[in-house]
Amino acid sequence: MAGVLTLFVPGLAADRDSADDAALPTLRSLLARARHATPPVRDPWLRQRQLLDPSASISGSLAELMREGDAVNAPARHWLRADPVCLQPDRATLRLLTAASFALDVAEADALIALLNAELGGPGWQLYRGRSARRWYLGLDAPANATAPAPDAVARGDYDRSLPAGTDAMRQRRWLNDAQMVLHAAPGNAARERRGALPINSFWLWGGAASPAVPDHATATPQLVFADDPLSRALATRLGRPWLPLPDAATLRAELRARRGAPALLLVVPDSELAQSPLAYLASLAATLRALVREGVCNRVLIETERELWTLTRFDALCFWRRQQPVFAHG
Repeated sequence: MAGVLTLFVPGLAADRDSADDAALPTLRSLLARARHATPPVRDPWLRQRQLLDPSASISGSLAELMREGDAVNAPARHWLRADPVCLQPDRATLRLLTAASFALDVAEADALIALLNAELGGPGWQLYRGRSARRWYLGLDAPANATAPAPDAVARGDYDRSLPAGTDAMRQRRWLNDAQMVLHAAPGNAARERRGALPINSFWLWGGAASPAVPDHATATPQLVFADDPLSRALATRLGRPWLPLPDAATLRAELRARRGAPALLLVVPDSELAQSPLAYLASLAATLRALVREGVCNRVLIETERELWTLTRFDALCFWRRQQPVFAHG
């Protein structure tokens, strides 16, 4: 029996401006033959949790789960993501650039974290680095009762309107201001600017609020997960699901053939460790996705973003007469 392969690629439309449709003929052909719909959930973090845990059996904040997946072991009882960012003046406000916009190695990250801990840290307030230099965590003894969007959402929106809100918002905003003053004078940032690199002049606090547990009974429970981000690792491990790093086309084909009939989930999210853009990665899999459906290894392939949902069946794959459109025609 053939199974279902779901690919979740939120933020795919962020490649809209850099995408060269002429270089994506196989992906364009694949999406042209697929049926298009609106996805059931627009919030990418909620949807990621639904796809991994359709019954909503696991609770906890995003930051707590990500810390677990990143193997950050510390005695703190409450957690926030505190990701390094670059703030740039933009008319009357500030523009936030996420760590995807600049290079940052582990040694630089560790030096900046050590400086911030020396200047701002104390009992109940410590910064830690995850497996990646671009993922930082703030460990606290007391709950952080404030909310803020993820940095990739702030990068697309208004910085001032995205600042932490809630009963603990003023304290978190003060931490942001204090961190900016410390980082402004950091020797590591002076060295970065001398070589023409963007400075790391702030961090962004998010992910500490309790996330809603919203079950999705229409989603099949995945029996195999392809992912390399900390949230997916944590949830897959807690649920006892086998997970593998993001595969190339040949590995994906081999693994699905070996587990024929098992629902599988592939996640390309902002925390993924990709050496290429999400769009380029998806394009590299397009021919294999079509072959998996045609050969009956998968009876359906679903490609989902926060804006769009494409469904490809074996019948759809044979509909050569369907007209090709730009990859983002429905965006």
